[in-house]
Amino acid sequence: MELRSYRLKVFVSITLAALFYFVMARLESTMQAHGHGILDLEFAWTQTRFDSMLADWGGVGIEAAQRQILVDFAFIASYASLLWFLSILARRPTLRWLAAAAAACDVVENLCMLAGVYGVTTSLAPLASVLATIKFTLLLVLVLWLLVRFASLAMNRQRSA
Repeated sequence: MELRSYRLKVFVSITLAALFYFVMARLESTMQAHGHGILDLEFAWTQTRFDSMLADWGGVGIEAAQRQILVDFAFIASYASLLWFLSILARRPTLRWLAAAAAACDVVENLCMLAGVYGVTTSLAPLASVLATIKFTLLLVLVLWLLVRFASLAMNRQRSA
């Protein structure tokens, strides 16, 4: 696929990620107003802490969390696509698998949290926290790697000009 096509895909992915992020930010403010944000839930680590957050949130906060987690599935697709295409543009297509692995962790993490916020079970809180840790680690490594790679490409371009 030509470079122009990937640039367009990056632009579309950024636009969609920003749109979904802003929707989630509004829901986040509702949750924060009731004591905890979604990151607190992701890193609850124990069933007891997860249950405590749900109690603090009450119906309004739980409903915001349910909606935010559902919107997050679309956000996952957009950020994973963005990182996938950036990996290809950086001429390191094997890096795209880090984006896919992070997205897979995020999806399963969301399913664990949904089970809790919909009242099925909060016993999956430790698994959600482990997956969140893996996800953020993979994303950090990938983003740093891409930043270094794009800086290197820019420096090489500047030297040859």
